[in-house]
Amino acid sequence: MLVAELLRVKTGRFNFTPQLDEGDKIKAASLQIAKTDPCRRTLIGLAPVLFGLITIFALRAFVFQPAAGQSFSQLLNSPWSLLLALMSFYLLFAVSNTMFSSSKDLEAAFLPFFIFFLVVVFFWLTEIKINLSTDVFNFLANVFDQLNSALKITIIFNFLLLLVIKIFIYFLKRF
Repeated sequence: MLVAELLRVKTGRFNFTPQLDEGDKIKAASLQIAKTDPCRRTLIGLAPVLFGLITIFALRAFVFQPAAGQSFSQLLNSPWSLLLALMSFYLLFAVSNTMFSSSKDLEAAFLPFFIFFLVVVFFWLTEIKINLSTDVFNFLANVFDQLNSALKITIIFNFLLLLVIKIFIYFLKRF
């Protein structure tokens, strides 16, 4: 909604409650937007992914990184530290599992992605190089490293949760 408003695209009804959509699919939230050009439509559609990645980076860099320096016993000694760690882990789990754009969000994405592809091919064919300063390169490397480690945590937790659910269903069917 924020990106749509910043891009001056009129917004309509906003629904934040989960709903069943098209049979067995769950729609987490929805926002009606006015018809607009493909570039703005794509930016609005990609906003959940971009804001999700920014949130995950902030959690990893500013919450999990400092907490990693503490031992588990230090974390348990302070109820506020433990509460912050649990809330941050839940937020990491919730954001990383719900930040995806829907297929409807990306309907207009073909044209902007095709233009981006053409620009990349143009730079490659003409051998134009973009030189990043060492500081910018190190910053980007740090951002991707933080995102990588945070998303690994989410993947491992999702895998373990899926395994527990599968085992539970297996034993439930046996009895």
